[in-house]
Amino acid sequence: MPTVIPLLIMALIALSILVLVHEFGHFLVAKMVGIWPEEFGIGYPPRLFGKKFGETLYSLNALPLGGFVRLHGEDPSEKAKYPERSFSHKPPLAKALVAVAGVFMNFVFAVVVFSALYAYAGGVAKGVLVSSVLTDSPAQSAGLKEGDVIVALGGERLTLTESFLPEIELNKGKTATLIYEREENGSIKTYETEVTLPSQYSEERGLLGVGYLPESIVAPSLWQAPFTYLYYGFTKAAYLSEKIIEAFGGLIVDVVSGTKPEGLVGPVGAAGLGAEAARAGLVNLLHFTAIISINLAIINLVPFPPLDGSRLLIIIVEGVAGKKMLPRVESMIHTIGMVILLMLMLVLTAGEIPKLISAGSLSAFVESLVQ
Repeated sequence: MPTVIPLLIMALIALSILVLVHEFGHFLVAKMVGIWPEEFGIGYPPRLFGKKFGETLYSLNALPLGGFVRLHGEDPSEKAKYPERSFSHKPPLAKALVAVAGVFMNFVFAVVVFSALYAYAGGVAKGVLVSSVLTDSPAQSAGLKEGDVIVALGGERLTLTESFLPEIELNKGKTATLIYEREENGSIKTYETEVTLPSQYSEERGLLGVGYLPESIVAPSLWQAPFTYLYYGFTKAAYLSEKIIEAFGGLIVDVVSGTKPEGLVGPVGAAGLGAEAARAGLVNLLHFTAIISINLAIINLVPFPPLDGSRLLIIIVEGVAGKKMLPRVESMIHTIGMVILLMLMLVLTAGEIPKLISAGSLSAFVESLVQ
């Protein structure tokens, strides 16, 4: 059984890779639009080692978490040595592309990881495989039997197992259309029926009244496999993005209304969740990393300095107004935003460390986070 320290190291490496992927997006698009990337750093300063290849310095730094890209003319308070190669002198569209490139790369990374995991599993989910049906349940009334595959509920195709429970919850207290497949005499037949779900959830019986397996795996043919896995990888990333945005919206509503936000995790909590994922194996760690990559993409779109969304908002405002923001004002906005974010990280960390100590184990600490 792996000890905690190696698990934490694996989790930190995974999280650092996400930051590097994000920064590589900025780096790549900056070069494409003619901006000079002065430095691409692994980790954060102070610098331990640096080597220049072409026009860019590639550095290894002392703080081994994530990385950064330093673009020429990125700091509005500094005068660019080569204006034609500087970020600040590029047209709004070029700057906007650079601003969102990191977000795009994080989403692409998640799609690639999910696609690879489908390929590793040998197929994709085609609905939900029913493993048991409770007596006198809505499922039994609808004619479901063990071995059936539910492919749609309430008009929504269940291309992802994760969408099954949310769809049931969405249709509680309603009569919904249920489509399922059944193997009969060597062939697959499709049935469509109506199912009426109760309005109250029962811990013993649930709402629909079925037991189900996590995946009903269908393997595509060899030539279809790359396209199929990429499609389902994209579908899963898009579905999770929607759910994360919904959760983030609820978090903002809580903050605005003065309610203590639930489910907010700081650096220690993120490392703990990653370590638990690593304990469960490489597949689980990759799945966790892909989900965090989507989180990172969405958070960076928030228009709060110094996040990418803030830079994008400034670019749009400048483009509409036809004039640039004063450099000292932009620098001050980014500095204030950075201070606020660092204070938030410190507050979250200060709250999580006592929890970790009192929990007595990493597993107990992670359980306290997800309750």
